[in-house]
Amino acid sequence: MTLISSLVRYAFDGVELCAGGIENHSDARRFIWTVEGWAGTHRNAVMWTGDDSGSFDYIEWQIPTFVGCGFSAQAHVSGDVDGIFGGSAETYVRDLQMKALTTTVMTMSGWAQNPDKQPWSYGEPYTSINRASLELKASMTPYLYTLSRIAYDTGVPPVRAMLLEFPTDEYLYASSTFTDFEYMAGPWLLVAPVFHPLTSPTATRRDIYLPGNASMTWHSFWDGSAYKGGTSLDAYDAPLATLPLFVRSGAIIPTWMPLMSFDAALHDPIILEIWPDGSSSFELYEDDGVTRAALPPQSAYARIPISVVAPDGYVAGTGKTGNVTISIGASVGSFTGQLTSRSWRLQVRTKVPSDDH
Repeated sequence: MTLISSLVRYAFDGVELCAGGIENHSDARRFIWTVEGWAGTHRNAVMWTGDDSGSFDYIEWQIPTFVGCGFSAQAHVSGDVDGIFGGSAETYVRDLQMKALTTTVMTMSGWAQNPDKQPWSYGEPYTSINRASLELKASMTPYLYTLSRIAYDTGVPPVRAMLLEFPTDEYLYASSTFTDFEYMAGPWLLVAPVFHPLTSPTATRRDIYLPGNASMTWHSFWDGSAYKGGTSLDAYDAPLATLPLFVRSGAIIPTWMPLMSFDAALHDPIILEIWPDGSSSFELYEDDGVTRAALPPQSAYARIPISVVAPDGYVAGTGKTGNVTISIGASVGSFTGQLTSRSWRLQVRTKVPSDDH
């Protein structure tokens, strides 16, 4: 056995022993961090990108790293926000924005010089911007949690290459198109992180590609501006407080109010962010969030089917007018702590004028 293979086995055995230590002595789920990893590591641990120094280069190279891990069925990967060493107020903001739409986020403090690696360390306006990123992540928990179950069942990761969602878009096969520096958060959200410093009062993110074709519409998550699929945005306004985040028409995104922790309050109401366009569906997944009762051979979980039927092009204002029908099915399955009743809040986007971009 070579030295490399011995080290691989040592690292893999280490996380496997940690997993056994948790699961052989409790009904809790494993949650283990390990630096990087090899094939199979994802079955036992979340992998992160190691002891790096915060910089714009650090943000840039992590994007294709996360995407590439997804191609290997490594569903949960992350990196220390703004690294462990170095960094700045601006790189902290941009790195946290990039990771807000991933399933796991980690900060490592104690090795950095003051200020340490906390979201409030640099003061205002950075504290408020970082708080907004964390609140966005918290509010997206129902969506990201569902994507995590999909990854467990199918191997399809939450952080997805655009090519995985749009395999017929030939532009995504070409090299040097910068599409490696964006990612899909599930089927509905496209994230284009900023990895360049502010060079003017209004920063821009260059080379954002919106996949699909002209019949598909993408929208700014923040103001609803509409853009056609199959086009590139070469100078998208991205001041420090703004992550370039786009929603695919037809989206059904379950969210809740930002909570300080998973069990900080009852998960009621569920807020559905709906961007009607033709027929679309999403199945919300829920379980107790703590034990292994949701995992085989047990099946203590529930799924709630949600569907929307609308005229094609409805939210972009390019199609025919007509009714929008939203259907929320009965919860199928059960688990300890499941709500016996729930409120739903529907936030439905309607007829946003199409942009000429």
